[in-house]
Amino acid sequence: MKQFNPNDDYIQPPIIIIPGVGGTTLINTQGEVVYPGSLTSILFHNHNDLALMIENDQLHSTNTQLMPGSIVSEVLGTDIYASLMNNLERYGHYRKARLGEKFTINERRYYLFPYDWRQSSYDNALKLSDFIDTIQNDYQDPSIEVDIIAHSYGGLILRYFLRYSNNKINDQGVQKVTQAGAKKVRRLIQLGTPNLGSVLSIHHFVNGLSMLNFEITIPSIVSIPSIY
Repeated sequence: MKQFNPNDDYIQPPIIIIPGVGGTTLINTQGEVVYPGSLTSILFHNHNDLALMIENDQLHSTNTQLMPGSIVSEVLGTDIYASLMNNLERYGHYRKARLGEKFTINERRYYLFPYDWRQSSYDNALKLSDFIDTIQNDYQDPSIEVDIIAHSYGGLILRYFLRYSNNKINDQGVQKVTQAGAKKVRRLIQLGTPNLGSVLSIHHFVNGLSMLNFEITIPSIVSIPSIY
């Protein structure tokens, strides 16, 4: 992970980590963590409060009762993304950065992209586009490309962004493929991304979803666009 710098002026492209379904905490308007929540919540709660109100046949929801918080590093002692971040820092000499921090020369940065994993890849790809634009602003370079490590559903969001960038769906439900997002990405790594689909989605619709040691019930599952 330690890369050769061709000269002192070389700027190492920033890395973005995009987690999969369930990889971001969800908080309510009071700032309380609803997902994954406390130990009691993980073990005994049915998490029906994760359900969304679907507004139309495009699986769009404007439910804002829960908002994305931070990437889940570990749960009940189980490593989720902690080791990935630790390896970037220890062996790659990267520093976790926040949006809005201006770039310092000879600094290696990685960013975390927390998002509402219940929402569609379309909605989250639009947010990813804005996220990358902000990073380019932090670097004061609109042409700088990013490297992306995307896990599971995060890889589908990335793929959507590569094809459409921030191009929105028109009134006829059509979206033009421009490959504009690909121009902003230098390298990408997909980890366990179901690019050919997943039969597990059907299983979840029938049996519910077991995730991070707790259950999400069928009524909640069918309201979550990302499962489709």
